[in-house]
Amino acid sequence: MGVPEHVSSEEPSYEELRATVREQASLIERLTAEIAELRARLNMNSRNSSKPPSSDGYAKPAPKSRRKRSGKKPGKQPGDPGRHLGQRTDPDETKVHSPSSCDRCGSDLSDAEVTVSAFR
Repeated sequence: MGVPEHVSSEEPSYEELRATVREQASLIERLTAEIAELRARLNMNSRNSSKPPSSDGYAKPAPKSRRKRSGKKPGKQPGDPGRHLGQRTDPDETKVHSPSSCDRCGSDLSDAEVTVSAFR
């Protein structure tokens, strides 16, 4: 009878394939263990091992605040009257502050007429 046409004589036998699978399984097992060891080494720093802090590199751990959240929004709370000096409708005194020189060209403005008031 002989060898069927679709099977070439260069193909490995069943026993050779079985041996190859065993070798590959062994290699996968060793590589998995090595990856686990390397990941464990990579995750080490001065907090979880005996390494000095200088070996941690530039990354600092995020600061952890001990303050508790109050649940309120920042700023003045609704219903709080606030504390400020309110604007008066009848001031005791009004002062006009005018510049002595122009900010753009530097011209003298001491004798210039006031044309626009910020109080109007």
